[in-house]
Amino acid sequence: MDLNDKDASGSYRVKEFPQEYGYDLKKALEELPINSLDQLQVGEILRSLKNGGRELVKLERNGSSQNFYVEANPQNRGLLIHNEDLKKVLLSDLLNQNSKTSNKQAKYVAIQSSQRQYRTAKSKSL
Repeated sequence: MDLNDKDASGSYRVKEFPQEYGYDLKKALEELPINSLDQLQVGEILRSLKNGGRELVKLERNGSSQNFYVEANPQNRGLLIHNEDLKKVLLSDLLNQNSKTSNKQAKYVAIQSSQRQYRTAKSKSL
């Protein structure tokens, strides 16, 4: 919901992102260096994120586990990540500082970056 965008009746507009939009929350969550979770925990986290919740997860960073909060960001086809003080952490920073960063994760960051550049260029051309 965008609190700066109201319709003619004064109600806030809700942004909806259908399946065709191409956002895969489960795939976005799997790209994070999350410490081992069982299927039940993954299901609970996905359910909460789909409902707009913010979930505490332990991520592998610099060889140790650290707590981070994640929330779904369907508009940008990714996740918002916050540290324990609720300050935003960039996914690219998190993955670059992780000693176990894989090529798959780096590729995911590059894809998200190129998607943002494409959307920015497209909006400028309009």
